[in-house]
Amino acid sequence: MAGFDAIVSLIAALLPLSAVFVMIFVPLTSAAVAIFCKNRFLPVYLFSALGICLALSAWNITNTVFYVFPALLTGSLYGLLWKAKVPYSLNLFATSLLSLGLFYVSLLFLRAVTGVDMVAFLLQVIQKQNDSLAPEIFPTFAFAYSLAQMALTHLFLETQLSRLQSPVFREDYMAPVATLSCFVFNGISAILAFFHTKTAYLFLVFGIYWALFALYSVIVSKRKIAYVILGILFFGSWLGFAAAYPVVPKGNGLALLSLPLLPVGIVGFLNYVLLRKSGNAPKMDI
Repeated sequence: MAGFDAIVSLIAALLPLSAVFVMIFVPLTSAAVAIFCKNRFLPVYLFSALGICLALSAWNITNTVFYVFPALLTGSLYGLLWKAKVPYSLNLFATSLLSLGLFYVSLLFLRAVTGVDMVAFLLQVIQKQNDSLAPEIFPTFAFAYSLAQMALTHLFLETQLSRLQSPVFREDYMAPVATLSCFVFNGISAILAFFHTKTAYLFLVFGIYWALFALYSVIVSKRKIAYVILGILFFGSWLGFAAAYPVVPKGNGLALLSLPLLPVGIVGFLNYVLLRKSGNAPKMDI
C-alpha cells in the first residue's frame, strides 16, 4: 500500500490536475490498512508511505504536504472508525474536521517554509482579496471543501470496501446525536453572530450538516404532529431572524440562518423521546 501511494504521489507531482487521484486512492489504501491490519502496524505504514512519497516527489513538496499527508491521515481515521462500526454521519463529520485541521496545518507549514500566505493567495485567485468578509468566511468554505472531499472519498470507499467487509453499524442512537448536535451547533452560531463572524459561520455549516440528519429523523418517524409543530416553530424562527438581522454587526446577518434550523433539532429530539416512551423505537438508515 505504501508503494502504491508513492506511485500515485509521483503521478500527481508530474501531471497537472492529477491530485484528484491522491484524494481518492490514497485514502482508500490507508483505510484498507487501518481496517485489515492490526492497529499497531498503522504507524509503520504511515511513516513508510509518507517517507517514500517525500523521497519520490521531493521537488514538489507542496503536493505531498497539501494532498498526500492529509489523505493518509483522513483515510486512516476513516478506516479506524469503520472498523469500530461508527455510523457514517459521525465518521464523515470527524474525518472532515480532521481534514480541515490538516488543511490549516498545511497552510501554516507552507507559510513558514515559503513565506507565502496561501489564504491571501487563494482569495486573490477568486478575486476576493478586497472583500473584508471573505477572510472571515474562508474557514466555512474550507470545511465545506473538506466535507465534499470526504463525501467523494466515502462513496468510493463504500463501494469498494463493502465488497470485502460489510460491518453492521449501530444507527439507533444517531437520532438524538443528530438532533442535539443540530441544536447545539446552530444555537452557538446564532449567539456568535453577535460577537465573532468567523466562528459563527463555521458553526453554521456544522449546524447545517447535522440539521439534514435531524430532519431525516423527523421525516422517517411519519408523525403528523411533529410536522405541524416543526412548521409552526420554523415560521416563528423566521420572525426571530427578521428581528435580529438589523441588530447583528454588518456581514453577520447570514449567520442567523441558524435560527430557522434550531426547530429541526428541538422537534427531532422531542419526537425521538416520545417515540421511545411509546415503545416504538424509530428505525433509521442514516
